[in-house]
This record gives sequence, C-alpha cells and structure tokens, in this order.
Amino acid sequence: MQVKEASLKQIPKKLEELPPFVTDFYNYHKVNTQPTTNLAYLREIERFCTWLRTHTGTDYAQPISSAADNRHITMRELAKLNTQDMNQYIYWLKNQPTIYGTLPTAGSINQTISALKSFFKYMSVDSEVGTSNKPFLSYNPMLKVKVEKDSETLNYRTQKISDQLFVDEEQALVDFIDNDYEDMLKSKQARYAFNRNKSRDLAMIATMLGSGVRISELAGLDMNDVHIKKEKNTGKIEYSAELEVIRKGNYKDRVFVVPWTVKYLVAYLEERKEKYHADDSQPAVFLTLFKGQSQRITTRSIEKLTSKYTKAYGRPSTPHKLRHTLGTELYRRNRNIVAVAQQLGQTSTSATDRYTHVGDGDLYVDLLHIGENTDKPIKDNNKE
Repeated sequence: MQVKEASLKQIPKKLEELPPFVTDFYNYHKVNTQPTTNLAYLREIERFCTWLRTHTGTDYAQPISSAADNRHITMRELAKLNTQDMNQYIYWLKNQPTIYGTLPTAGSINQTISALKSFFKYMSVDSEVGTSNKPFLSYNPMLKVKVEKDSETLNYRTQKISDQLFVDEEQALVDFIDNDYEDMLKSKQARYAFNRNKSRDLAMIATMLGSGVRISELAGLDMNDVHIKKEKNTGKIEYSAELEVIRKGNYKDRVFVVPWTVKYLVAYLEERKEKYHADDSQPAVFLTLFKGQSQRITTRSIEKLTSKYTKAYGRPSTPHKLRHTLGTELYRRNRNIVAVAQQLGQTSTSATDRYTHVGDGDLYVDLLHIGENTDKPIKDNNKE
C-alpha cells in the first residue's frame, strides 16, 4: 500500500470529525486532485475549525463558534466570517511554532491559504444547494486574503538552508544516533523506547541521506520496492540498493542509494518482522506498533523523529533538508543539475535541461562516495 492508499484510508475518518458540508467540498474537490492533497486540505480545514471554536484574544472575547466539536460548526457561523477574521487566523498561524521549534515559512503559510481559498470558493461559488442551486455562502471571506510574499533573498535563503544541511557530515549524524544519542537520555523508559526503534530510525535517516527521497516516498515504501544486492569485495561484504518509488504526479521511478547507507537498511530489515510483529501480509517497509499491531509509519512520525535527532545533534533540521543534503552533495561532485533532478525525481530543471539525459551508470558513480571522508577531487563538468 503506497501513500496514496494510506491517504484514502485516513480521509473517511477525518471527514467524520468535520461538518457535513466539508464532505460536499471533498466530493467536489477530489475529482481533479491527488488523495495526498485532499488529505492535506482536510487537515488545514480541521485546524481552522479548531481555531474557530477555541481562539480568544484581544479581538475575540469569545470564540467565533460555540460548537462543542468541529463536526457541529454551523453554516450560520461560517456565514459571519469576513476578511478580517481570515487575516486574524493567518496572523495567529504565522506565530505558532512548528514541531521543529521554528515559525512557519511563507511557503507553509501559503499552503494554508491555498487550502482555505479552495474551500471557501467552493462554499461561495461552486456549491449548489437544493432546487435553487445557490451556493452555501453568499460571501467568500478568503477572496481578498493575499498570499505571503517571500521577503528573503536567494543568497539569504541559501545561507539559512545551509545551516540545516549535513554536507560532509552525513556519517557523523548517523554515527551520533548510533553511538551517542542514548547517553543523552535520562530515564530507563526513554532508553528502552529508543533502543526498540533504533535500527528502524537509523535506516530511515540513512536512507533519506543516501537517496534523497521525499518523506512521503519513504513512508510509502513497500517490501517489494526495495532491491538490495550483496557482494563480496576483497573478503568484505558490501551492499548496493535501488528503491522503487511513486513520485509527485503519481509516476514510478527507480532511485539509487548511496552504498554506505545501505547497511543500516539491511540491519533494520533483519529485525523488522520480529520487532514489529509483521507477517507477510504487511507490505510496508517502515513500521510502528499500535496496540501490538504493525502499522505503516506516518510522515508526521518521521518528521518528529528527524527533528528529535537533529536537534540533539545540535543542528535542528527536517526530512526535506536531508533530501536537500543529498542534492547539494551530488551537485558539488558533478556540477550537473540534470543529474540532481534525476536523482531527486524532479521532472525538469529549466527549459533547456529537458533535452539532456544522464546515463544511469554515470549517476551511480557520482553517488558512490557521497558522505564518505575522501580527498578525491570534485570534478567540474562546466570545464571544457
């Protein structure tokens, strides 16, 4: 089961917790969008509904909605909303720390704005109610809400991102989790929990650093998507691996994995069945236990553990930055943006790059020594 199917499974439960008119929106919106996008939109609507019921402050002596839970928010309460209310919500959201301890980026806020614009456009324009076929709402409170402008220059953004990357420190991060992190834990319970999931967490961090897959692609991996080769080289066992993933746009791709990271995946797979009570009917690679049953790990859980380990290491980061680390390393080695796009599963880089193709053999060679301590000179493909 890939992330698409996992999202489809979560959507009905999410709809049960939201007002009935949100189901109408979902049924309209799902036709031309992916399940992962639909689930993300429902989560944004859920967060907004919770704010309507709970937020108070200098501008709101009482919450806008008196509903006991999100499902019972009424159409009448939505009809009272105006542009000022929506801007107040966006302002509040901009000041809520993320799970990484930082404030949301402009891009993150714009995802919220996009979801709410889509929802209220449906409610005020596209919906048709009863025999009159009039929309649910007569006014769209999101119509005049503007998207956030990115005030950072490219140079500033590059410098800020570099502080969250692990270029030349991939093995140091993995070694820290493997050998030092446990010493920072004070309670026996915390150490037990860490050791129970240690091989899994090492495998996930190493695989993100070694392949550049997106967090949704990592969570969506099934056992038949993992192809590992074991070879003996001068008496030493070495591994290589490729992963089959579903990229954005729902197309299949095959991804090389940096060799030194594969051993962590192998070690986890050797323990997977026993530790997570996984029989042959459980296809997911990365698992968690819930009430004694194995379940596919969620992207949110991966985000939290990445934040936990990188913060302890002294460089708070995200799964996306681990992906960006691989892209940065690969570009440093070959100066070929097309190779980077191919490894990361990006469909294009520019109008001219689409006519260039990088051979699989060359790409694999470029990946061989990423993350290793080596004095091998970096080649410059721009030199004639």
